[in-house]
Amino acid sequence: MNLLANKKGLALLPALFFFFSCEEPSELGLELNPKGDAISTHYVEIPLETAQVHIDSIFSSSNIIRNNAGVITSITPVYIGRNKSEDFGVLTATAYSNIGTLDSIPPVAASASLDSAFLRLRFGSSFFGDELSAAQTLTIYQLQDAIEPTSAVDGNLAYRYYTNDSEVLGEQIGQLTFDTSAVVNNTLSIPLSDLFASGILDQLKADTTTFSTQAAFNEFIRGLAIVPGEENTFINSYSPALSKIDLYYGGDSARVSFPLIPKEMEEETLLQLPAYYHLEADYSGTGLENVPMYGYNEEFQTTDGQLYFRSSAGLVPKISYAAFRDLITADSLEGYRIIINQAILAIDSIEANGPFQPLPSALSMNFVDGNNSPIPVVTRADLPVSLEMRTFIAGQDTLFRYQGDLALALEEYALNANDHYLQGIVYPAGPSSLASFVTEPADITLKVYYTIIKED
Repeated sequence: MNLLANKKGLALLPALFFFFSCEEPSELGLELNPKGDAISTHYVEIPLETAQVHIDSIFSSSNIIRNNAGVITSITPVYIGRNKSEDFGVLTATAYSNIGTLDSIPPVAASASLDSAFLRLRFGSSFFGDELSAAQTLTIYQLQDAIEPTSAVDGNLAYRYYTNDSEVLGEQIGQLTFDTSAVVNNTLSIPLSDLFASGILDQLKADTTTFSTQAAFNEFIRGLAIVPGEENTFINSYSPALSKIDLYYGGDSARVSFPLIPKEMEEETLLQLPAYYHLEADYSGTGLENVPMYGYNEEFQTTDGQLYFRSSAGLVPKISYAAFRDLITADSLEGYRIIINQAILAIDSIEANGPFQPLPSALSMNFVDGNNSPIPVVTRADLPVSLEMRTFIAGQDTLFRYQGDLALALEEYALNANDHYLQGIVYPAGPSSLASFVTEPADITLKVYYTIIKED
């Protein structure tokens, strides 16, 4: 149904007037358009209905990014640690990873003895937490079984794991209590047990087939888990591509290194690494404490009425644009044509978080279906809408706003009454992260700039 047929001559047209590049209503000169003009310009700020949604299927595997030539350009990191905040409660990230085998086995004398072994984690530069100086503990476990691919098609291996997935832990093989001063050149060295390391050294001495293929090595080594302590105060990420296990042996401290990138990367076309993180949230005492009462993708209102955004935890706001439909079908527009010049979605008046708890650098608004899943992209109007961050001053406070123009999609709705353009969910612009914000529903509005033309 064409909603525009409800009004005489009602049509949605491209922007016609140069002054609609302005974004503030005070700049539109509305006072110059007295009632009764054949053409008048208008601005209306529409409050929007909102809800909280806890989405599932938050992808947490270390993803391999390739260019068009198939060359790897980046590998996404894996989160580990524990974060506590007044707004979001306690979030714990446990990391799992397979261990890569060797390209070739070094000659190791039968008499060689173990010196030491370390897990070297190359940390990222971003820390998420309110206290970085406190002591942190990471405990290393061997997995009961290696991480298995979720699919293997035509030589392409996929390890698609999500934040609600987890692995069964085996024996503890290492532990370190440290502060950030122990991170040297962005690398944390965690000592591994002699029992674990000696088992590897014995296999090297025997020159067995254990290291001949990644599958054989997985059967032997099984992989590892990195588990944060209950008193930890921040979450960080590590790069599987730059992390490894170093084993030292012999009187001259010879070394052999095992990468956390599997040999499969050379043998197969990997889509993801066998490395991912599991998230566990405790929302007790926060406005989110009713989250466990609702299923994934189900809409609800938080106990304090606020809207929360933290994509890695699956917390996203849903927005309804039904009020736009009411605007363009209003009886007061009978006998007029309407031109929608801009329809700015604004998520406004967001305050900065505390230190080491950043805001998202940008957002993406995706139109969703009745199950709150993003709609397929068939036309340009279906594309996610980019919401850029803006900074402004309110009194003594620095506040933030995310905004983007929905005019293209709402034009498509007005022409064809596709209801899926009347609801959307706000996602991060890039991979899910711990960047977060809290806002009031009243601070989410649609700012519509339009012109009406009286029919003869």
